[in-house]
Amino acid sequence: MRQRLQFESAWDKTIATRDREKIKKAFHGQLPQLNDGIHFSYLWKAKNHHNDLLITVLIHNRTKSILHLKNTSISYTEHEQMTVTGHFDVPCDIGAYTTMPWTFIFTDKSNTQCTPDYQIDNL
Repeated sequence: MRQRLQFESAWDKTIATRDREKIKKAFHGQLPQLNDGIHFSYLWKAKNHHNDLLITVLIHNRTKSILHLKNTSISYTEHEQMTVTGHFDVPCDIGAYTTMPWTFIFTDKSNTQCTPDYQIDNL
């Protein structure tokens, strides 16, 4: 099955051309290394005006099923040290064999000590 890149509708309308091109380039560069399953590929990080950590990733659904991320525990690891874990909802489903960019916002309030369902690695 062929993997496709899809932007959530709000992203599709508002993303800067430069960022869209960076995402497309990362998507095509990562495809050859992906096995079946669910993968979170780190793209970049930022901080907002509240000093929250914003982690932008590509979510790769390399399965035959639709991916629903509801109350999902996700950790962010930087240089092999777990930095933060939080619970997240992605408000749209990610289709089978679909990759979608997404930004997770880790706040002080979202930090949890639970075992993550998925991990984002920034090596």
